[in-house]
Amino acid sequence: MSNLGMPKQIQKNVMDSETMDAVRIHSGDPGSDGSQNQLGDLKSVNILSAAEDGNLIHRETEVDVEWEGLTPEEDVLYFSFWEDGDPAVLKFIGEIKTGLKQVTSEGKVKLKAGARCYFENKTY
Repeated sequence: MSNLGMPKQIQKNVMDSETMDAVRIHSGDPGSDGSQNQLGDLKSVNILSAAEDGNLIHRETEVDVEWEGLTPEEDVLYFSFWEDGDPAVLKFIGEIKTGLKQVTSEGKVKLKAGARCYFENKTY
């Protein structure tokens, strides 16, 4: 079902019904199942309830998430939200559009609090 024209409260309810409690970063397109170009481990994170940003409905990470032990100088171009479990279930793929992220020379990178997934980027 397309989300176009759906009232905001219904969009919020749909987004809040999705369990998203982990995040992963990617050096390139993650692919449709999130298995491509993975950097580091899946990290547990609190992903806040749906909120409005103008006309857009989104969910976002509550705190910074940091990875260590990565290949230095690697670009981080995407992130993905997951329902952690065995196996983990991909819920959303987002492209990092503001502020290019790059792994430091020490092999560390931080995804800042506020990484957002927007409702209109999913089809239900």
